[in-house]
Amino acid sequence: MKRAYLIFIAVSSILVATAFFMGACKGKGSNQHPTAAHESNQSENMAGMPGMENTPESQPAQPKQETTKKVIYRCPMHPQYTSDRPGKCPICGMDLVKDKDAPPETHPATRETATQNMPKGFGMVQLPAEKIQLIGIRTTPVTRGSITRTIRAPATVKPDERKIKQAQSKVQGWIERRYVNYTGQYVKRGQPLLSIYSPDLVSTQEEYLLALRNSKSLEGAETSVRQGAEALTNAARRRLKYWDISDAQIQKLEQTGTPSKTMTLFSPVSGYVTQMTATEGMEVQPGMALYSIVDLSDVWVMAGVYEQDIGLIANGMQAVFHAESYPGRDFVGKVSYINPQLDPQSRTAMVRIELPNPDMVLRPEMYGEVTLVKEITDALVMPASAVMDNGEVKVVYVQTDPGHFMPRRVKVGIRTNDQVQILDGLVEGELVVVDGNFLLDSESRLRAAAQGAGGGMEGMQH
Repeated sequence: MKRAYLIFIAVSSILVATAFFMGACKGKGSNQHPTAAHESNQSENMAGMPGMENTPESQPAQPKQETTKKVIYRCPMHPQYTSDRPGKCPICGMDLVKDKDAPPETHPATRETATQNMPKGFGMVQLPAEKIQLIGIRTTPVTRGSITRTIRAPATVKPDERKIKQAQSKVQGWIERRYVNYTGQYVKRGQPLLSIYSPDLVSTQEEYLLALRNSKSLEGAETSVRQGAEALTNAARRRLKYWDISDAQIQKLEQTGTPSKTMTLFSPVSGYVTQMTATEGMEVQPGMALYSIVDLSDVWVMAGVYEQDIGLIANGMQAVFHAESYPGRDFVGKVSYINPQLDPQSRTAMVRIELPNPDMVLRPEMYGEVTLVKEITDALVMPASAVMDNGEVKVVYVQTDPGHFMPRRVKVGIRTNDQVQILDGLVEGELVVVDGNFLLDSESRLRAAAQGAGGGMEGMQH
């Protein structure tokens, strides 16, 4: 009997423990397994048996409802590291502090959506309000407006190559007299430069006078004879014109009836003599350049623009030239040509600006500076300090929620001293970090490195 009683006691204890376990699991689901329900009923029936009274110890323990808020301990320098008990941060060794206002856990779907736009090697950063104030993080919204980029480049004045003229002889002869005697002398259009004696010119004048007298003597002759005489006269006259004999000289030849010994060479343009090879008594040949004359009423300014600024310049763009010889004076012109080839040494491209020079104050080889302004009126802009550029990728930290900062890859356009144009990666109104982003950048990389090593910082437990 004693052995049977002990067996009975053991079986009853097992049944009571099973009932306690089923009661604890009741909150997780209302559907019980049939075997568990049967065993629970047996334990209730056995309660009336001797020695099996319903005592507090034998009653199934009901699970207590948790009414207190879970305490979280966080590292002050690495707030992404959390623990459920005090200790030290494994990253920096600082004591963990109690975080009474622990932010709620981010939903996995939200975290996945936020991280898919992050550049490789960066991670989300989460900071409490006191840490944000301590670090000095400041944000500003992305706005839409105008952005202006000013380009400055050293420049040199050059003559307009289209206005360089050569005074040359078209006949063979000798220089009888020179009227313009030095380089740099200013001459006007039609001003005499020199006189040339040419035997060919003298004989042509005589032929013209003879043809002219013959034509006059045959005015009453037959039409064919008269037309032949006029043709000879016109041919001799054309020959004189081809040799740059002016109409006034031909008219004087007709009036005097005497050939001129010399032919006067006149200036083809108003300007300055930049080159002179003519000397008195020198023999000249057809096509020989005797004077080089430059018209400086319009000049070129050649500016060396660095290659990173070439894309901002276009033909027709207004430019302002400041000459060191005339401080405070602006010479306004327009870009007319951009050299397609860069200088391999200076990495610059020559940009040509055409400037009017009515008072002739700008002289060739003058040195100065060109200012070009590029303005975009409808652009997405933000402070330039918000961009973190490591040479491979440009990153901006966007505040998605209070205390939550997400690194974002961006493409930038025009950059000034304090502003930058955003081409892709941001939308108007988003809050970007402009101060304190260096600390955010370090924290973001540290977190990404820890996650890449298989030990994600967020949610780490002791």
